[in-house]
Amino acid sequence: MPELIRSVRALAETIGPRPAGSAAEAAAARHVRERWESLGLTVQEETFRTVTTFSWPQGAVYLLGVAAGLATLLRPAAGVLLGLAAVILFWGEVDGPAWVSRLLARATSRNLWTRIPPREQPRRTLVVSAHLDSSRAAAAFDPRRVQLFRATFLGVAAGLAGVPLLAAAALWWPGIAPAALLPTAYLAVTAALLGQRELCFRFVPGANDNASGVAVLLGLAEGLRSSPPARLELWLLATGAEEAGLMGMRAFLERHGPELADAWFLNLDNLGRGELVYTTAEGMLRPHATAPELQAAARRAADRLGIPARPQAFRTMSTDALPALARGLPAMSILALDERNLLPDWHWYTDVADNVDASNLEDACRLALGMVEELDGVGRD
Repeated sequence: MPELIRSVRALAETIGPRPAGSAAEAAAARHVRERWESLGLTVQEETFRTVTTFSWPQGAVYLLGVAAGLATLLRPAAGVLLGLAAVILFWGEVDGPAWVSRLLARATSRNLWTRIPPREQPRRTLVVSAHLDSSRAAAAFDPRRVQLFRATFLGVAAGLAGVPLLAAAALWWPGIAPAALLPTAYLAVTAALLGQRELCFRFVPGANDNASGVAVLLGLAEGLRSSPPARLELWLLATGAEEAGLMGMRAFLERHGPELADAWFLNLDNLGRGELVYTTAEGMLRPHATAPELQAAARRAADRLGIPARPQAFRTMSTDALPALARGLPAMSILALDERNLLPDWHWYTDVADNVDASNLEDACRLALGMVEELDGVGRD
């Protein structure tokens, strides 16, 4: 399947870095549209408002936590209120409706989707997604310390939770109020690092994350257009602004969630190097179990086709499967992880097409096609 690596090069090299809401992201969407239309597929495009980076909404929440910590020294009751507000908004950004991101949204991004109808009366729908945009690098993504990323995130969550707890304790024991300075300092440092990210780091080419997933999505269209499933309807979805708080998938589900209430959701992300995995749980803040039917389909397809793929919980970062899982919809991701269960070249300048393994892409595409075959047979008379 040489067209898979050509797709990666077209996105990561010809177009290059693709920030959310940028002209380059729009060019990536045009590339996908042209490929789908060349197959005779009808393509729908839907725009939405987005932030251009997760740094600003996350940083705003962290600074609210800092304000809560400082308020605890003077007026603990204010520290409790501000701290609880920061906790709620943090949950909203990580695992909820993303209120702060919506408030700060000023750019325009887009989702593209198309349908591949089955040969017979459809029994169920499978939505397969991959995101178009790429991320900005950061000190936290430096390969020398990226393995600490989750610990850093958990530290932020603990710091945000700790401030209102210490503020509440200070209402009865004022002497404990200075202890709030410890989580406050941690939140201030992490907020400063987000500012440094925006000032000092560039957007990356995004070959592995996620030109690889888009390439496999295009490969699915080519493979299934001439030989569609019997009873399974396919929706192929290219989302924008995944790297800016999953805004594309959120927008898609807000528009199409009711008509897809019985659909399965399969997300393709960070394919191209490492070992293929299918996720058993996702979610940075709390674990969401992925769909057992999708896990079983992945396992059966991998065994039948001789593809090395294993089940693995993935909680390092959120993917486009999370908004579906948070709504109670059956979803799962296929990823490729290194020996540390981390994403190779994740959000770093080495995320270039030359570091993508074409055979990994081929295995990922074969696995996804095999899953379609397995799911097409679920519940068949």
